[in-house]
Amino acid sequence: MKVNNTERTSANNTVEIANTFNTYFASIFTHDSDIDHQRQQEHTETDTTSEDITLTNAEVMAVLRNLDNNKAHGPDAVPARLLTETAFQIAPSLCALFNKSLRCGILPDDWKLANVVPVHKRGEKSYVENYRPIALLSLISKVLERCVFNNIKHQVFQQINPCQHGFVPGNRA
Repeated sequence: MKVNNTERTSANNTVEIANTFNTYFASIFTHDSDIDHQRQQEHTETDTTSEDITLTNAEVMAVLRNLDNNKAHGPDAVPARLLTETAFQIAPSLCALFNKSLRCGILPDDWKLANVVPVHKRGEKSYVENYRPIALLSLISKVLERCVFNNIKHQVFQQINPCQHGFVPGNRA
């Protein structure tokens, strides 16, 4: 495979290709300093914080058992099948770890790592701008994410404007 960066310089070997994708994807990333902080809404007394959420073993086990065994794993190389088949045994430990993480407001650093895979969107395959980055995260971090989502989705969906259809379950965009 050969890819061209935005200046149309060719990369031929795997290291050059990986570096070309890395440089391009990093260049299109929006940094926090680019966000208009004045537009962020103030918190209200009804806002849920991570400290307000306490997960149960049953919630964690249900999410573990519903993992798609065909999904790719993240940098930790823990496959979904291992998590689904050991859900009963590992749910209590993961639940305790998740609750401590939520109380402290800290995620383990390894859960913040991702394998970034370029996926072709459209157009000429030899141009990096025709790819989008897909981040493959640790499945354990995704289990925590799903558990938190399950706890806050009712409150979140109540605050969404009824005219908003994108990403709202049951609404077709």
